[in-house]
Amino acid sequence: MELVIKKMSLEDLDMLVELRMEVLKHVFHQEETEELKDANKEYYKTHLKDDTHIAAVGFLDDKAVCCGGVCFYEEMPSPDNPSG
Repeated sequence: MELVIKKMSLEDLDMLVELRMEVLKHVFHQEETEELKDANKEYYKTHLKDDTHIAAVGFLDDKAVCCGGVCFYEEMPSPDNPSG
């Protein structure tokens, strides 16, 4: 068995949203709602398209076994972070 990590794209939107709902269920102990699913779907549509989010899923024998993401944003300069 070999773990294969795949960078996800908008073609993977349904899987990403389902995995996100699973993560939120375990982190926040709340059942999913259509509003939350729709909000995450819109987030992915925007941020995967403009490369401000990278999503990855790990597969073993074509079964998703882990997932993660990186959100990129630029912080404005401030006294405690002069370069932003």
